[in-house]
Amino acid sequence: MNWSRGYKLALGLIFWGGAAWAGPQVFVTGDYRGEIKPCGCSKEGDLGGIERGSSFLKTKGPQDIWVDLGNFSAKATEQGQLKTRLLYDYFRQRKLFAALPGPLEFQKGVDGLRRFPLPYLITNQQRPFPVGARNKQGGGLSWYGYLSPSLLSKGTHQTVWLSDVQNFLAKLGKEKTPKALLFRGPKTELRAILAQAKFQLVLVGNQAQSEEEQVLRFTLGGRRFLKPPLKGQGVLVLKDVSDHQGQVHWLKADTPNDKVWEKKFQAYNQAVEKIFFAEMEGSQKKGKRVYKGAEGCISCHKRQGKVWRATRHAKAFDSLKSVGKQFDPECIRCHAAGYQSRGFVSEEITPDLVGVQCENCHGFYRPHEKGWPEKREKLNRMLCKGCHTGSHSPKFKFSAYYPKIAHENP
Repeated sequence: MNWSRGYKLALGLIFWGGAAWAGPQVFVTGDYRGEIKPCGCSKEGDLGGIERGSSFLKTKGPQDIWVDLGNFSAKATEQGQLKTRLLYDYFRQRKLFAALPGPLEFQKGVDGLRRFPLPYLITNQQRPFPVGARNKQGGGLSWYGYLSPSLLSKGTHQTVWLSDVQNFLAKLGKEKTPKALLFRGPKTELRAILAQAKFQLVLVGNQAQSEEEQVLRFTLGGRRFLKPPLKGQGVLVLKDVSDHQGQVHWLKADTPNDKVWEKKFQAYNQAVEKIFFAEMEGSQKKGKRVYKGAEGCISCHKRQGKVWRATRHAKAFDSLKSVGKQFDPECIRCHAAGYQSRGFVSEEITPDLVGVQCENCHGFYRPHEKGWPEKREKLNRMLCKGCHTGSHSPKFKFSAYYPKIAHENP
């Protein structure tokens, strides 16, 4: 589906059945995937961020409930750990009621879950689980959580932590209290749950790999379901459980940043800068650089160089500096040539490698007196999508963008 159109759909997956029941408001988030702040690459993708989310969640009343559908953890890098810590602080500060741990949380192992002791809710525990409750009571509802073991198992390896859907159904309580479910798994398992359990509310996580690939609406058993978009870019608010449409507050630029996060983000930026300089020192010991820079190509490919200099690619590092990200390793990768690959080290040490250059698209320099080697990278949509993806470039279409950088071979 079209990404920009998809973001106009309602956020959150809602199923309501049985007798009408009203209660407190329910705030729903999910799939932050380590995103703590909009990157600043595009105005269209300027959504989300825990500073804005924190500001909006101040509207949550004392009786209202905030639940998260998991997969909040960042990558298992030094910078990723800093991001995960900020998200953990965010959940704790804004008093999260329950979180369904996702595969990204389980990747860190049980010890990783212990380091971030959120109010995890996971009913289909197969063995004694050191963190997380099997069910919770809140807002007049009995809350349950189901994470499919298929999302943790790879090949012949089977997870020992989670039971299947049949065991989950057997563990459900028989109380008459209306039930709510946080769910992540395939539709076949959701269908089985809906067929045998009466939940007044079901909220489902988004398993798409990127914003462009996600399908935010689907129908199952004649019922319409909605999924939350990725990366916490909005908050779904249900007036009560009988509100099957919900209302999304998109965390756009007009949502103010909560100032209580200023010091934490200052500390985060300082820590990231230290990571950058440590990597810079290490990269200088990795041997001879293999990236030559655009000027080495342009000395012969003059026409191509003229086209390149007029593109936004040539000024990509300047755009990074304009939002204060010139020391952010996760950002530099798409704004310089060969970062962390025996290329760009820093603006001062390798000024000839700033910006998106020839070698970003065609591979690092190799001697080619008799013609360019066959291993040269061929430009295609997937190569571009390495950087032009999701909120970083939400309007990206290869057919529209490629003509802006296209240049003839000599």
